Amino acid sequence: MKATFMQRLLAYLIDYIIISLIFSLFALSFNTTTLNDINDQINETMNKIVNIDTEKDNLEQLNNQLIDLQYKYQQESKTATAISLLITFVYFTIFQYLNKGQTIGKKILKIKVVNKEEKEPNFLTMFLRTFIVQGILTTTISLLAIFILTKELYMETYVILNSTMSIFVVVCALMVLYRKDRRGLHDMMAGSQVIKEESK
Repeated sequence: MKATFMQRLLAYLIDYIIISLIFSLFALSFNTTTLNDINDQINETMNKIVNIDTEKDNLEQLNNQLIDLQYKYQQESKTATAISLLITFVYFTIFQYLNKGQTIGKKILKIKVVNKEEKEPNFLTMFLRTFIVQGILTTTISLLAIFILTKELYMETYVILNSTMSIFVVVCALMVLYRKDRRGLHDMMAGSQVIKEESK
């Protein structure tokens, strides 16, 4: 039996909470004051853009200010992004592989990842699924890009990567929701599927 869309969604939400908690433990060692200050400035600038007073504010100037702040935020959060990538990779690839196709969320919902023959997935399958659908590919490119691209090129690349990833996730979700075999694009690319655990 194929896992339903809701089972997969709930399992992912549980996994997301777990990863967030793990990341929070690492984040305790960060100095987040600078990031919080930049984030406050971003929110303040966005509010000005939304509620712009054309007599007092210049929209182009505010947009440029917002881009500068967003770029600064990305620069300041490089370490946090790298740690987040590592946690995601370890949890969804290594842990899930060692746990025979199950994360904690999948274990709770009694579903698991298998290959096309419904056998235990190999490491490559788990790696490809994580690399594709968990945003590791796009985030890694974005992380590398901040070291080699100018601010303008980086921000354009960042927007394109995030937009592409968002579209990809929506397509995967729709495929899982409407295809008879419940396989998303990431499943097809990795040669995997998600099934219900057999009752013992």
